[in-house]
Amino acid sequence: MAKVTRDVPIGFERETTGTAVMRFAGGKGGKGSWDPEKWTANIHEDKWVQQFGYKGGLVEAPPTTDHMSLLLIDMFGENFYNGGKLSLKLINPMYHGDKLRFILKVKDKVPEGKNLRIVMDAKIQKEDGTITGVGTASCLVD
Repeated sequence: MAKVTRDVPIGFERETTGTAVMRFAGGKGGKGSWDPEKWTANIHEDKWVQQFGYKGGLVEAPPTTDHMSLLLIDMFGENFYNGGKLSLKLINPMYHGDKLRFILKVKDKVPEGKNLRIVMDAKIQKEDGTITGVGTASCLVD
């Protein structure tokens, strides 16, 4: 896929899809412990959060933000490592197995020194249309 350049138009949108997965959850057993006997009061543990009305343990943020980061790397390549920013706020629960869309939409282009910063709205959306994450992303381009 072609990398985004300074000529990208305002309103340009790119997306990818992914599946929410539970890959890391701590607990009394220490980081990365998947032993449910050691989990207590953990939002990633099914039984504990079900008492608050959730259908199961919530997917952690890192696997979710990884998908958005990979989309940005696909769009900007090495420029994202050197001048990229991503800020996401998770606003609705995601559960293991949820099908998600990761969407970036160019909203501005701001001069920054001799470069140009491409500024985008970032959104994570479930198959049913529920928005689960919102934020911004940006990257410097030559």
